[in-house]
Amino acid sequence: MKSVSILNPRRPQVFLLLSVAVIISLSIRNLSAETAEPTTASTPRSNDEIIALAKGYEAISSALVVDDLGLANAAAYELSAKAEKLDATRLAGLAMAVAEAKSLTVARTAFKPLSEAIIQIAEKQGQYVVMVCPMVEGGRWLQSAFKTQNPYMGQQMPNCGRPIITIQSDGTQVAAPEGCCGS
Repeated sequence: MKSVSILNPRRPQVFLLLSVAVIISLSIRNLSAETAEPTTASTPRSNDEIIALAKGYEAISSALVVDDLGLANAAAYELSAKAEKLDATRLAGLAMAVAEAKSLTVARTAFKPLSEAIIQIAEKQGQYVVMVCPMVEGGRWLQSAFKTQNPYMGQQMPNCGRPIITIQSDGTQVAAPEGCCGS
């Protein structure tokens, strides 16, 4: 009985198909590795680390509320440095995007993914409120007080927004009542 190899040079179509399949498989594997989220090992672990990062984040937010780009840039540089020291490289990069912003519009756009990252980090830590601005798509932010201080609208509408989730000191989350603006 004669054995038949699928990699037989007399069967170029099969060889070509296998080659294409291998290339596609390797490309998908490389793309998945490039877009994968960082592991939780790069996020802060202690309560003190989380509080330090949240305070740095709130300094950026406060600067955006008063429309002070220079102060927002400086606070973002500080947060980036703190995050680097804590090996929270993703957070450091997001803070650096705010630090390098050349306008309030760019800073506020960069503030959105930074906000989502800090919300994820602080969701198990207490005494924070997740706020939302109904006028800004994806306009969520974290703050430690109930009085609305909107970093996305700045002095144009500093009280626009409402709490959507309150994070208790034991880590439990309490949904806030529906409503529009102010608190």
